[in-house]
Formats: sequence, C-alpha cells, structure tokens
Amino acid sequence: MNESTPPLITVKCMVVCRDARGILSLFPVRVQCTQHEVDEGGHRTEAREAAEMRGYHAIGDVFDQDNPTGRLILDKFDWAATDVA
Repeated sequence: MNESTPPLITVKCMVVCRDARGILSLFPVRVQCTQHEVDEGGHRTEAREAAEMRGYHAIGDVFDQDNPTGRLILDKFDWAATDVA
C-alpha cells in the first residue's frame, strides 16, 4: 500500500508574549501543519517556538482562527508580512 503524506494547512496564530524589553506583545505567525497536528494542539506549540526563536518570551495563550477571541484579533493583521513556522 502506498501511503501519502497528509496535506499541510496554514493556521493563523497569535502568541501572547513579552518582547525583549518585557513589554506585553502579541506575536502573529502562520503555522503550517497537518489537520491531525491542529487537532492535537501542535500548531500552538509551533507558534510558541516561532515566537521564542524571534526573541519573544511566550507567557500565555495562543489564539488561532478557530478560537472566538482569535477571530476578533486575527482580522486586524497583515498576514502577508508574518513569519511562517
């Protein structure tokens, strides 16, 4: 049997974090993952790691496009200018 790789989807996420000066920030990132990874919450881990790699300290929730709060926040950003993790 030939198993295919599951398709990747892009999930918009917003990480609650602090910047290098300790100021509360939101870090927007697009995470590419499988639907299974989304179902298991792996996209949130990837989003936190992307923020940490950019010098932020993730301190709170990760909001995504499937979260009511996330939907309110995510529409405010220029997603073409964000990182992809």
